Amino acid sequence: MNFVLNMYPFLNRSESEDEDERSTYRPSNNNVNDNFEEENSELENRVIRSYYFKIYQFSIKNQVMYRDINEVSCFARDSEENINTLPLFKNCEFLNTLKTFGIPLSLIQKVMETKTFEDIKSSYYDFSADLMEYLIAILNMEEEYAFKKVEKGLMVALKHFLVCYDESSHVTDLSYPDERLFRNVLDLPLSFEIRRLLVVLLILFATHPSRKNNYRVKCSVLTKALAYNVMMPEFNNILNYQPEQDISREEEIEYRAMVKLFLQNFCDTFSFECVFFDAQRMRIFLQLFKNISTVFFEEVNNYVCFFSTNNNMECKKKIENIVHIMEYCFLPLDYLCTLTGEEKKGFFNNTDIIEIFEKLTRSWRLFWNCEYSRYFFLKSDFDIAVKRIFILMGSVVLRLCRVEPIFEPLVVLYDIAYKWCEITDNIIRMEDLEDSEEMEDSGGSEDLNQQQRLYIQYYANLCYLKYKLENLCFNYRVFSNVSVFFSQQH
Repeated sequence: MNFVLNMYPFLNRSESEDEDERSTYRPSNNNVNDNFEEENSELENRVIRSYYFKIYQFSIKNQVMYRDINEVSCFARDSEENINTLPLFKNCEFLNTLKTFGIPLSLIQKVMETKTFEDIKSSYYDFSADLMEYLIAILNMEEEYAFKKVEKGLMVALKHFLVCYDESSHVTDLSYPDERLFRNVLDLPLSFEIRRLLVVLLILFATHPSRKNNYRVKCSVLTKALAYNVMMPEFNNILNYQPEQDISREEEIEYRAMVKLFLQNFCDTFSFECVFFDAQRMRIFLQLFKNISTVFFEEVNNYVCFFSTNNNMECKKKIENIVHIMEYCFLPLDYLCTLTGEEKKGFFNNTDIIEIFEKLTRSWRLFWNCEYSRYFFLKSDFDIAVKRIFILMGSVVLRLCRVEPIFEPLVVLYDIAYKWCEITDNIIRMEDLEDSEEMEDSGGSEDLNQQQRLYIQYYANLCYLKYKLENLCFNYRVFSNVSVFFSQQH
């Protein structure tokens, strides 16, 4: 038992000490000491410490779990360390899942190279509710190497899942309590790597062949927690503390797109009314929207500018990932723009929503007014989902600018709406109207493939958006003339 206490010093503390330190101490990914380096060195020598443990659950009040530990030496098998040696990675359906959700092969390779304890196929390594509760306990203890320990535990569980993937008997249904445990972990301050491992586990559980494509998330609070991972800068709803995140922009975009695809495929939609509780969270969300929208413009502009000079496949994939995030961000933004009266006034006064759309509108107007940009955007053969972003953006502008004239900055909003009339007109002129009409007149709908039907729907929505924006601008002009008339009378 002394060995346990030496390895986990926090287990030796009293409950009162835990409560005192919990409010001040925060876990850290950095400052790895010599003991941790020695552990890494030991692993590099391929000597594995095997911990046989029994988990005892105590009261919810202290949330402490003890482990009985025996040290054993063993060696990892080379065949488990390389993804190319596993039959699973010759499975087309599994590889398609990785591709569809954008799960990096580099992450899977890293998981497979994780040193393991004895036989990785043992049920001892199942990803279970007990393991989740144990990981939550470690994070709640706020012990110095909490993130490293949790990350290691998740990687071993994921490796076990991959090695035993074809043995469907080891895959159990994710029950409602299990989903709540997932949510409880996601609501904690976590490192980026832990979040990514959790989402990858969720995706692989949900897409496992034993579920026959019928898995749906039953816990609405898990859906909400996952939504924060798409549309909040720090991936959750915590305002007072966030761990330092050392991640690239590409990794962040790939992760958010991965979560959005999971939500789209396995979760029911929910009301965004409960997502934003105050102006501070609105501002945090809008900061992410501003950053993502700016990156989207930069990537599209770069893609078009260098269309004929370099390989743009990677850039195109990045644009598609950004589109996944933006599609989801437009949902709460659409809700915020439908506020009325004093709520809308507060939204305008307490956020920089107007400044954000002023800048976006100015950038896209310059882009679409350029004949060169329109030509190469059309030649780039973007997916309909990319083109549909401009309809979503224009729809938000429509709601944003449809305001009560008593307190809103009419001149600024009229300018935004008018410029979006120009933008939609330029996009319509870019599209080949004759081809669209030919497809529609070529026969019944059964003669059209899915892509053609999507294009016709996209084009119709684009024309309808332009019509609504023109009506909005007309109403602005009428109101302006009436206001001038009454001001002259008085």
